[in-house]
Amino acid sequence: MTERNNPFADLAPTNLADEFKPKPPTRESTVDRKAIDQIAAEHDFPSRRPGQGRAPKRRNATGRNQQINIKTTAEAIALFYALADRKGVPLGKVFEDGLAALEREGY
Repeated sequence: MTERNNPFADLAPTNLADEFKPKPPTRESTVDRKAIDQIAAEHDFPSRRPGQGRAPKRRNATGRNQQINIKTTAEAIALFYALADRKGVPLGKVFEDGLAALEREGY
């Protein structure tokens, strides 16, 4: 039988530290932040900085630990979140109150 060639023979470890030389960090930023912010504002590009343009945090320790996933319209979702934000209650409370109202109406 003939001997097979080793496909990994030429992958011998090399000292990559000698080949890779990162640039030293610079103390001065070459980016003009004001110019970038102005361009972003002109083109309606949202900021990714913390706290800017983000939805309010909705984390409450309420004992609710069950999840329900439903498909609905964007308008219904926006109304659902708006109701929770307006009252300052968790989403689960809005859901429960809605179910209670439907039950009272004999739905």
